Amino acid sequence: MNTINKSKSALMTIDQILSTTVLGWTPYEEDMSGCIVWSHPKREMLIYATPDWDAQGMTPFAICWDDGDYIDVGTVATAQYMTKLKSAITLVNKMK
Repeated sequence: MNTINKSKSALMTIDQILSTTVLGWTPYEEDMSGCIVWSHPKREMLIYATPDWDAQGMTPFAICWDDGDYIDVGTVATAQYMTKLKSAITLVNKMK
């Protein structure tokens, strides 16, 4: 079972991630790919952040627009998932 650190003392499973809202962003799992995608009803972009996607213990982050453009935000240790997610959301919230 995939788990990520929510804080120094807690681990989150993928199911827990999918039931968490962060700063107004809500996750869902894409049917075809299995990617975890974070969306916001007032944004025309998505944040992709799927633990262990390319490598065990690592999570790649990307911001994608409806037209297919994207920014690779980087890859972090899965233990830093929530910290990186909040940074990506802060970045997106500054974009128009």
